[in-house]
Amino acid sequence: DIIDPFSGCLGQDSVTFTVLPEASITLNAITPSSCGNADGTIDFSINTSGSFTYTINGPVSQGPFAFDGPGTPPLLTGLSSGSYSLNITNTVTGCNSVNIVQVEDDAPFDMDAIAINRCSSDAEISIGFRNVVPSAVNVNVINSSGINVFSRNNVSTSTNIFVTGLDTGRYFVEAREVNAPFCLQTDTVSLTISTECLLTIFAPNAFSPNGNAMNEEFFVFPNDFVETFEIYIYNRWGQLIFRSENKDFRWNGYFGDALSPPGTYAYIMKFTSSLAPGQEQEQYGSITLIR
Repeated sequence: DIIDPFSGCLGQDSVTFTVLPEASITLNAITPSSCGNADGTIDFSINTSGSFTYTINGPVSQGPFAFDGPGTPPLLTGLSSGSYSLNITNTVTGCNSVNIVQVEDDAPFDMDAIAINRCSSDAEISIGFRNVVPSAVNVNVINSSGINVFSRNNVSTSTNIFVTGLDTGRYFVEAREVNAPFCLQTDTVSLTISTECLLTIFAPNAFSPNGNAMNEEFFVFPNDFVETFEIYIYNRWGQLIFRSENKDFRWNGYFGDALSPPGTYAYIMKFTSSLAPGQEQEQYGSITLIR
């Protein structure tokens, strides 16, 4: 709104802002390099309309080059093996798209990076090798922002290599043999948190409160994302004999002052998870009391 300070008249107008998306790309083909040589290629397309400049940075750096999208720029050639950052910048808006692209060697061995997802934010990557396996490799793990989050040299390939303590996300793994011809293999892996894990609480199915100091109490193992929690335990006649709102509860088998008889007891757990806000989860199960 605009008000004239002399006449008091009010004027109005509207402005429309358009947010232009950053450039998206499609990787059409990547030609491996031959070990120790810079003869790999990257063929990619820009899917977004606009005027762009692009550069590639890594073991070999090239650009900037100008290109009007959408379309397929000239082939990127003369690339040695490794991880590259392909940066696409809109010359009008300045918006920048960073894309990690890996060029591997035509090597006699293969590498497999496998996600080990857990019911927490600390996931792992297991790295294994096949075919004509080198005795040792140098390993690097790069996140989707192009930051090296793990690096270890001269690692034996006799057993799988584990990279731990990683957040969820996409990772780019590379392993280069330490001896000539220094071939490199790459793989991409995505770490996630399983929805089944997030919305399930692990609970044992039996306990024995018999005074031998072993497995004396019933308790459960909620993951880190459980917020509110309730548990209700019932006997065979449907009578409520135990209730708690503490996810770290311990039930010793007593109902009042008396130890409950051997048998199977049904329970209901109600809980909420920080990764499923506003949704109460219900989990049903049973616990066997052994004496």
